[in-house]
Amino acid sequence: MRMRIRNSRLFLGVGCLLILLSFSGCDRGDAELNLVPPEFTEYTPTHPDLLDYKIAGHLQPLRRILVNPDGASFSEAPPPEGRYPDGTIFVKENFESSPSVGDTADFLTVMIKQSDHPQAVAGWIWLTEDGEGNESIVSGRFCIGCHQAANETHEYGEGNPEGEFRDFIFYPPFTKDEL
Repeated sequence: MRMRIRNSRLFLGVGCLLILLSFSGCDRGDAELNLVPPEFTEYTPTHPDLLDYKIAGHLQPLRRILVNPDGASFSEAPPPEGRYPDGTIFVKENFESSPSVGDTADFLTVMIKQSDHPQAVAGWIWLTEDGEGNESIVSGRFCIGCHQAANETHEYGEGNPEGEFRDFIFYPPFTKDEL
């Protein structure tokens, strides 16, 4: 009986230590990311209006999606083979209420195309930035689990009626005039 109790305590202690180490590793790495360029507010909107309906995985009801010049260069046609070049950045500004000119977003969700990054999933770094500027990479399949639907017919925006590969982007800049 004493051996079981001792083993249980040892197992519990090691488990708690592993959990604490995993949290401390994430905090250290995330504090130094700085992957979201400060000039993102000057990027091109992918949609002419503020998106005002709830979607899975995004808590804030209002969103504005912006794309950097690398991604916006495909405003006339989809990128070759549907893939954006490395360096493309999509920033989704999330708002709790209708923003006024100059308001900053409550929260950012960001996709950065960097195929060779060790934490990239499907060629993209998926990350969030809270209202304080703290960035965190979203690992695993949380984001891609929904965004894979962008590559087929779906219910958002114009819905990708042809079901073409869009590199996991629901609102590509090349469809903004058709919405």
